[in-house]
Amino acid sequence: MDDKNEALKSAAVRSYAELAGEAELAGLLEKIVKATEAAEIAALEKALGSICAAANQAKPSVPQLVAALAKATAEAKQALLRTLRVAGGAEALKAVRDAVNDSNKDVHTTAIRMLSDWKTADAAPALLELAKTSTAPVDKILSLRGYLGMAARKEIPPNEKLAICREAAPMIQRDDERLLLLGALGSLANAESLNLVVAYLDAPAVKREAVATVMGIAEKRPKQQHVAITKAALEKVVSVAADNPAVVTRAQELLKQMETPN
Repeated sequence: MDDKNEALKSAAVRSYAELAGEAELAGLLEKIVKATEAAEIAALEKALGSICAAANQAKPSVPQLVAALAKATAEAKQALLRTLRVAGGAEALKAVRDAVNDSNKDVHTTAIRMLSDWKTADAAPALLELAKTSTAPVDKILSLRGYLGMAARKEIPPNEKLAICREAAPMIQRDDERLLLLGALGSLANAESLNLVVAYLDAPAVKREAVATVMGIAEKRPKQQHVAITKAALEKVVSVAADNPAVVTRAQELLKQMETPN
């Protein structure tokens, strides 16, 4: 593995990594903390990711990954952070959150991206904290979008999704984030979420999506759920969606149904 010829060295690393299993974890980590060549790091990262993905729920690899992170080069740290995301679990999450404070900008940004792409909702509190406290605009955007993305996860209960949307709404400043919020709210079929949608009916860039979200929630909600909220939202749709007669007609039909006793 010490061949001076970089091409041969890279080929040797790739061959070793492809054959490596959990028994070779320590050896792989020893190599990656010292690695500087992109191809070598990529090969080692791929092997480490495969080992972590195949590991049992005890995740015996995580403590070793965390220990290696402290000794690694900046390039290798980014690979290890991606591997920790694959491994998952509370200890891995803490290590990635701590890496947000790394002095290297690339490591710092990779850590935020890994939190945003975390496999479970455990990362939501960290993302919310970063969205609220980060001073760098890019960090705020990445964290907020990652946090909003949690509300789209199928495994998140509806009440938690709505709570995420409520927390995120005051921080939203960009149309991309507004669309993420509307997508999450539309999946809830909960009339209470209409309070968050109505404000966007007056936003030209996302009005069409906001109208569709209101209509979708109004169609799917239980008939007696939040009647006043739903009525107000539908009336607003009628006033802003004149360019879509079919939507206006359907909104008026739904309003009429709400006035008709069961």
